[in-house]
Amino acid sequence: MGITGHRGLTADVERRVREMLVEAVGAYDAAEPVGVSCIADGPDAWFAEAVVEHGGRLEVGIPAAGCRDALPEWYHAAYDVLLGQASDVRETGMGESTSEAHMAGSEILVGLSNELLAVWDGKPARGFGGTADVVSYAERHPGTGPVAGGRHPLTSRGIDPRQDLPERAVTLVCMKKSVLTRYRIMAYVTGVLLVALTLGMIGKYALDMGGAADFTQVVSIAHGWLYVVYLIFAFDLGSKAKWPVRKQLWVLLAGTVPTAAFFVERRISRELEDEVAQEAPAVA
Repeated sequence: MGITGHRGLTADVERRVREMLVEAVGAYDAAEPVGVSCIADGPDAWFAEAVVEHGGRLEVGIPAAGCRDALPEWYHAAYDVLLGQASDVRETGMGESTSEAHMAGSEILVGLSNELLAVWDGKPARGFGGTADVVSYAERHPGTGPVAGGRHPLTSRGIDPRQDLPERAVTLVCMKKSVLTRYRIMAYVTGVLLVALTLGMIGKYALDMGGAADFTQVVSIAHGWLYVVYLIFAFDLGSKAKWPVRKQLWVLLAGTVPTAAFFVERRISRELEDEVAQEAPAVA
């Protein structure tokens, strides 16, 4: 799980963001989460602290050798503590702390992450390498490792964290498209095999067709193994989407009913894609 977000937030927003990050990390079993952060002051550091306190493993990405010196002096001691707690440190190899280096560091972070939490006001970045640019990069590279924390591919629910806030003030951005894509692929594969298995059973028992028995045996074995993969991907999607148990079971069992996987897949995909279209702002 990676983190990106705005710095320079007010004390009230900081408190709320910290609570949301602790909640997001706490959704995992102790020692399970691996947090990836560039450990700048603000959300990067709060997230890293939450991961360590929860018993997870911290991986740090350093955009440039000069990043520490570019951070506020009052934060240097905390930066050193977090860096010392890291189980792994990745560097871009750049020396100067520039916007290009920050973006390069964020690209490494996205590549290492299965999920991305974004503390974001939903607006375009004020400069290259800002939070909006990181979210946009993650959305364009679904194969490098997801974007998450929320319920659907790159969704924004937040408002400007520099303004007065209602109860929930911050964007926790979502899972990357690969989480949905791999579920969709396996839903179609499972559905096709199940239809083929049904036709084979009809040919074997109703029509007494030659070769139907061998065909049915091969397809049934393939469906059995690939259905396990479907279960894993569907459960992963449901967990990240925070589905209730009944909905999760409904999606899982769709792979056992001929043609059901096709209809369920379309409904789930439409549901998530519609929410993205309604809630996600344009990203520069």
